Amino acid sequence: MNNLVGFILAGGKSSRIKELTKDKPKFFLEINGKKLINYHLDNLSELGIKTTYIVTGFLKNLVKETIGNNYKGMKIIYIDNDEFETTGHSYGLFLGKDVFKENNILLIHADVFCDSRLYYDVIENNFDNVILIDENYSVLTGDELIVQGKDDLVLGMNYNRTENIQGEFVGISKFSKEFLIKFCSYMDEFFKKESKKFVYEVIIDKFLEDTKFKINYKKIQGKRWVNINYVEDYEIAKEIADELYRKI
Repeated sequence: MNNLVGFILAGGKSSRIKELTKDKPKFFLEINGKKLINYHLDNLSELGIKTTYIVTGFLKNLVKETIGNNYKGMKIIYIDNDEFETTGHSYGLFLGKDVFKENNILLIHADVFCDSRLYYDVIENNFDNVILIDENYSVLTGDELIVQGKDDLVLGMNYNRTENIQGEFVGISKFSKEFLIKFCSYMDEFFKKESKKFVYEVIIDKFLEDTKFKINYKKIQGKRWVNINYVEDYEIAKEIADELYRKI
């Protein structure tokens, strides 16, 4: 896919793990001596991504000063969500609407730590619009969106679903500009009718129902990942890092 840029949602305040993030954003937590955000940026750089957009909010000046405007030759551009305390990350995505006029994106949740092979799984996928899901859903966490689907096609994304469950949403996706332009227009109307507090996945659920647009899913086939919402998740991330990067 041409014109592919990184797009990292990194504006949240991380209230559920506030004991560790009083003076820094969650994605500045270190795993094996390396900030979580640096894992994302390293992976994007290794994929050959030339430009990455970072949606900032909480402690945005610290984020910009620490990361800068260039990372290993990759251009970094910031998008400020100054309403981060009263909006969901759907609004952070919506603020990229001008970016999406010309670019396809690799969308990443900044608080996800994972096996780097997952980036390749989504990049090298033949589908233009694809989300990664963890098919090991025998024990649903309750924190992640449940993805309903059939034959690689997403039928819905929401919480507390019981039918056609394929797995949990991982937080790494590839979206085309064609989808993003239509979805941003849909979100604009949604915000006017509802609010900006929703996560974008729930709005995608409604978008798919209303428009019949097609999004695909790809199962991660046992690769490790965790969305760091709680202190326990942070410890799991460290365990995953030890497993993935231990010296042989």
